[in-house]
Amino acid sequence: MLHAKEIAKKSGIRFAYYITCFIASILVFSMFLQVGINKFQPASFVRMVYGIAFKPYAYRALVPFSIRATASLIPQETKQAINETVWENKTFKLMNDNKGRLEKYILTEFLIGCIVMYLGLAGFFFALRYLFKTVYEAPDKLVDLTSLAALLGLPVMFKYTSFIYDFSTLFLFTLGLALMARKKWMHFLVVYTLACFNKETTILLTMLFVIYFYCVPITRLAKPSFMKILSAQIVIYLITRAILNYFFYDNPGSFLLNIIGILTKHNLKIPPYSIEAFVYLFITLMVLYKWEEKPLFLKCGLWILPPLVLLCLFFGFLDELRAYYEAYPIVLLLMAHTMGDITGWKAQSRTIPLNKV
Repeated sequence: MLHAKEIAKKSGIRFAYYITCFIASILVFSMFLQVGINKFQPASFVRMVYGIAFKPYAYRALVPFSIRATASLIPQETKQAINETVWENKTFKLMNDNKGRLEKYILTEFLIGCIVMYLGLAGFFFALRYLFKTVYEAPDKLVDLTSLAALLGLPVMFKYTSFIYDFSTLFLFTLGLALMARKKWMHFLVVYTLACFNKETTILLTMLFVIYFYCVPITRLAKPSFMKILSAQIVIYLITRAILNYFFYDNPGSFLLNIIGILTKHNLKIPPYSIEAFVYLFITLMVLYKWEEKPLFLKCGLWILPPLVLLCLFFGFLDELRAYYEAYPIVLLLMAHTMGDITGWKAQSRTIPLNKV
């Protein structure tokens, strides 16, 4: 009887934890939408879904294609009924402000998009747990704390605007990291292909693959295996880029934004001393604390960060934190080791990947 009570208690705690995470995810997703996915006109929701966004945003086609393909399965009469119902909804009217206003004809696609984007957010939550258990042996309490912190930390990154591919980027890149670390190459290449259609920064996974499986002697793959997997990634990347370039060749815009304008009007005017600077210093200290004890895979993964910073410095907004989503799971899990020390829930690095095939 006592054993049954303990099981029931543990089940209740797990249920309460996942309900908390679900509520947190809904709140985070609501904040994500409030920032606006239709305010930046070159990559507005309508333009993205219908494939007429400016380059380079048009190339990030996975989520728009998923939305459009799903919407095409819905009869026109049903779409019109959905559009009318949503249009008359009071909550939607409050959310649909003038600056990022959605028109009635796109509301079915908007609802589908919300489902797809939320699934990306949920996928990121579970992919992060998967990556955590790949690189660490740790108490479930630390896994739970880190996963919840990953959700609650996201709104800080909702600055300026949101894009419909943001959560899919988080999900696919995090899952790609975990599959790479576990050496599940077939699964990895499938995820890699999807990620290439989602965002061009997927090439950073290839960079990490070379660093971790070639440049580091103790994790180096046999040359035939390394070359085979590297070649597959390069071929997939080039084919996906060629396909995307073919379909969006005539879209306005260019692959990179105006370097001079961004540097002079924004990045060079960011104050060097601010509250954010102290937050970044705190994060750096959390990452570097007991550096030698942290997983080698994550430490190599930090090499993803410099290219992202350079891209933001010259071709984006340096303080637009959503541009660093690819590095987010890596930084967070390096901090998790420190959080484990603080809370007493120690995390031990896994020195050998769980799967060798």
